[in-house]
Amino acid sequence: MKWHKNLWMGKDLDEKLWKIKWKINHNVGQLNIYLLTIPTNPHNQLEIIHSAMLLFKHYPKKDLYIVGIAKGYEEALSLVCQITEQTLRETHTANIREYILKTENKGGETCQS
Repeated sequence: MKWHKNLWMGKDLDEKLWKIKWKINHNVGQLNIYLLTIPTNPHNQLEIIHSAMLLFKHYPKKDLYIVGIAKGYEEALSLVCQITEQTLRETHTANIREYILKTENKGGETCQS
């Protein structure tokens, strides 16, 4: 798995981020945590997945690129709106995937799983 250097996060997750990331990296279930990821399908912009999906043995998490963390599905949708607005503001396009990948060129955090 790879974590974006500057994760988009829901409110109140800043203090718990290290614990959430540790649990995700060590296959510990979390009830209400959703992840925003870059999909493997190059035609899609973002994907919202429940963190429990990562507990499935055959889930393809090796190539997972996490760009956001939210507490609850509604907050995950709100983060998608924030990312879209930021992309539009900075690039004047709606190519979220390209924008995120360009910002990653400035650095990122990788973990083994």
